Amino acid sequence: MSLNELKRRSLEEKEFDKLLNNKEQKGKWFQLVDNAQTFARQNITQGKQPRVDDISSVLYNIIRADHDFRVHQDTHGAREDYWVEWFTDYVVDRIVNVGRGYS
Repeated sequence: MSLNELKRRSLEEKEFDKLLNNKEQKGKWFQLVDNAQTFARQNITQGKQPRVDDISSVLYNIIRADHDFRVHQDTHGAREDYWVEWFTDYVVDRIVNVGRGYS
């Protein structure tokens, strides 16, 4: 799993960037990433810093079940499963990679 330019553009055309940056929900996404990172560190990488794909694999199912994400999918005609994967990668890219000095 990784975010490329085509996925990023497709997500932004469906306004998933607005879902991530919504003032009322932004804290939730940061908390979910932090929870996924902690889980991956404790259960996948035995205490070492997890790679972004490890974090994404944990976060995927959380996002897939998230009510706000599912409403956004419905209202933007993006119900296919690949949107879950792409948005997960987008969230990790925007939150984890930025914190590591990438953008």
